[in-house]
Amino acid sequence: MTELSNDLIKEFVTASHFDLAKVQKLLAEHPELLLVQYDWKEMGGLEDGIGAAAHVGNRPIAEFFLAQGVPPNICVIAMLGRTEDVRKMLANGPALANARGAHGITVMFHTAMSGVIEIADMLKAAGCNE
Repeated sequence: MTELSNDLIKEFVTASHFDLAKVQKLLAEHPELLLVQYDWKEMGGLEDGIGAAAHVGNRPIAEFFLAQGVPPNICVIAMLGRTEDVRKMLANGPALANARGAHGITVMFHTAMSGVIEIADMLKAAGCNE
């Protein structure tokens, strides 16, 4: 496995917000980028590709990462509007109702991007304080 430069990781995570073609190209060239995180010290810490796609509501890129086997967190699942998956995650860990994704962005924010009110109701019922 080759050592990934910080610049390459930043380029990949940045592209993961909005450029699926670039994400696919970089991943084809460097498969080890799939699960890397970039540390945006000035903007709330670590962010990976799927987290980047999730907090901007980029469903195609998030779905691409899922298809590559990247494990989703509740923020990704909420943004995608997957009600039953959110229900299962909350049943196993109600504290996830206050989870935060990339840059510390709340799961309720991710839920708002999905437009699925049922998920917002589930989060509130599980103790979400947003």
